[in-house]
Amino acid sequence: MAEEKNRQQSALDAFALMKEAANEAKGLSASEEPEMTAEEKEQAELVAAEMADLTDAQTEIEEKQEAEEENTNTSSETDESNNDLPTQIKDPMAPDSNLAASAEDQKNSAPDFLENAERIPYSLQEEVMDWRRRLNNELVPENLVYATAVEATNYHFDGKDLYMLKMELANGAPIYIRPKEAGNNFLHISSTIGQTIKIAIDELITVPNSVDSEGHQEYIAMGSIRQAEFVIAGVIYQQLGKTKDDTTIKNRKPLEETRVGRIVRVLDRPYPGMLFIEYEGMTFGMLANNFYYRSYREPLTEVAQTGNQIRFKIEDINLRHYEDLTSVEDAVSRGRETPTGIFYQVMTTSLPFRENPDDKVRRLYKDKSQFLAHIVSVHPVKGILVEIERGWWIKGHYNPAYLNFNPTVLDAAENTPVYGTITDVDFKNHRGRFEILGFPRGVAKPK
Repeated sequence: MAEEKNRQQSALDAFALMKEAANEAKGLSASEEPEMTAEEKEQAELVAAEMADLTDAQTEIEEKQEAEEENTNTSSETDESNNDLPTQIKDPMAPDSNLAASAEDQKNSAPDFLENAERIPYSLQEEVMDWRRRLNNELVPENLVYATAVEATNYHFDGKDLYMLKMELANGAPIYIRPKEAGNNFLHISSTIGQTIKIAIDELITVPNSVDSEGHQEYIAMGSIRQAEFVIAGVIYQQLGKTKDDTTIKNRKPLEETRVGRIVRVLDRPYPGMLFIEYEGMTFGMLANNFYYRSYREPLTEVAQTGNQIRFKIEDINLRHYEDLTSVEDAVSRGRETPTGIFYQVMTTSLPFRENPDDKVRRLYKDKSQFLAHIVSVHPVKGILVEIERGWWIKGHYNPAYLNFNPTVLDAAENTPVYGTITDVDFKNHRGRFEILGFPRGVAKPK
């Protein structure tokens, strides 16, 4: 656990130096960096909070794994407390209480939802309600329905301005998702546009004093991604042999199962970045550190392409309360509507399907091999950082008496290649020293 934290801090330190070098190469000081708009800043802060939630969950997984390793020869269970779990799982179909809207949200600046939202045709109402009844009778994934997100619009509804996601069911019927029913994507509701995922039919809202051309009462269909995620993830929860009173994984076999999902969104900022994966009709986030061994020379957005399939394994899944999430607390403080109640937090990793760079670094160090590395940072005080492998950024040194070169921030920006050997290494903290023996292409020159 401590080792992983040290490695993450080393990565943060390295990336801070790299950012500074990149800015200097562009002729920018820290104070001259392009400022974000208020909207961009707010979104970045919300994403940072969301990544903090995943990072906290990842920390819990690592602590749990350490505890299990210590108790390998005993049948004792992990010492994780379950006091925060509800004594009875709340019916996900039960309505949530509305969150208080901010004064800004109270301004009726958006079009009225009931007046402007598309109605569900009378000919499709019975079929849609039949889907809803089936799910109410049995909460299983088979009773959920697929819907495709087509647009996101800001409407005034329920006394506040809400960004509503409009989706289309397989029969063409329109259905709307409000933020508190958007589930894992409540912060990125518009990013769902173009995706086809599973949802639950929540209700049909009566449009007051409104009938169609044939005199039939008009309704607006409301759906829930949150409820669908609860049902789908609940199956995984049961597969892992968990119960609401015991979060110890009794059957670890499902953890070894290879699953295949599809990347639907990639965020490389703020560090360390994250991506969203669609699997079995639901969407969940994965930290970049769980997707691949990071490389400054190969950013996340170059490695993770939207639409690509991804192999992964489930590390853990736990019942959580939305209200306990940093991202939810932050969104509520900004007057945003958020999901409430319990949900399943799914933690995944793709690292088992990638070569562990530590093994290669260990071999290179043991054999005293000379090999190619790349400059990723040049600092007047802190010196040179070279990337010797993915996730490995260590100090680079050379003897100017033998090498008549003077690396600059341009070399950091262009990742100038160097060759040399590892003279010292700390595997626990991912630190070390690399002796530069040559610059096969010289150093970068101003253009």
